[in-house]
Amino acid sequence: MGSERSKVELSGFVARNYDVLMNLLTFGGYTRLIKGAIDKMDLKEGDRVIDFGCGSGKNDILMLK
Repeated sequence: MGSERSKVELSGFVARNYDVLMNLLTFGGYTRLIKGAIDKMDLKEGDRVIDFGCGSGKNDILMLK
């Protein structure tokens, strides 16, 4: 079978507006899902997080709050 790789790349309009589009398509559920996941992480001031493949960086911004 070999070592096949899969690659998904967003560019142009979709890449620039990904977070907005996800919120529209999920009726606001996307941001609620992300905020819920971050709350479950129980982060404290001074904690460090490595976000591999962070995409738009929206999750990182929400974690800072």
